[in-house]
Amino acid sequence: MVKQRSDKSQEVLGAVFGVIRTMAGAMVGGVIALAFVIGAVMSGPHESDPWGE
Repeated sequence: MVKQRSDKSQEVLGAVFGVIRTMAGAMVGGVIALAFVIGAVMSGPHESDPWGE
């Protein structure tokens, strides 16, 4: 009885950690992509500046 419960809680913990890991991975990927785009815009030649400054 006790073993069954611990197995179930471990299963739930595994699922929760899986979701957290997936979300964290997506967030990190998004931040890296955003930083890459910002860096490209900042260091890019002014001729290709989308705001035409």
